[in-house]
Amino acid sequence: CLFSAACHSHAFPLMSAAPLDVAVVGGGIAGLASARKLTQNGVRCKLFEGSNRLGGRMQTLYTESGKIELGAQWFHGTENNPVHDFALEKGLLEGAEEGVKLQRETWMRFRSVKEGGEEFDGTFLFNTAQQIEQIWEELEEQGASVPDESAGAYMRRRVAEWSEALGEEERGEVLLVLERKLRMRASIEGGHPDVMSPLQAVQY
Repeated sequence: CLFSAACHSHAFPLMSAAPLDVAVVGGGIAGLASARKLTQNGVRCKLFEGSNRLGGRMQTLYTESGKIELGAQWFHGTENNPVHDFALEKGLLEGAEEGVKLQRETWMRFRSVKEGGEEFDGTFLFNTAQQIEQIWEELEEQGASVPDESAGAYMRRRVAEWSEALGEEERGEVLLVLERKLRMRASIEGGHPDVMSPLQAVQY
């Protein structure tokens, strides 16, 4: 049963007086999967969605030229991922390796420009990004053993330690790359590393 605050009340069933065990807030893929699982196990639940559509970030735009998938864009890990397993079983991942290769080649063609218009050195940018990714992997490996700080604070501390031997200008450029990578992490993981515990980063 769906109730949407964004639509007229007659468009969706209103809440009944029947008692609920669980209220699922949000009709994205997580909310839909949760409501489905709860219902399958005999739990009385109701799903609440604030917009006039279900799916969250998963959305198909229909145009005269065809369909455009606005999201979701990628799998967050392939191990123990039921969505990945389902796609693999249905043969939906054909050509995925070629797509990943193309994506990497595209990323390598990007040009990054500083605030004043000067272009970043491509090799320096690539090496810095690789180092930051390696530090993030260390964070994921350590998990709960990381000191009491956010994932973002951990990254800034470790990157500052790594870049300590660099010149002042290069350290500033490293920090710019780091902030970009942290914002990218926020878009991937649904929460900024500054408000995410190291354990959350591992569990995700």
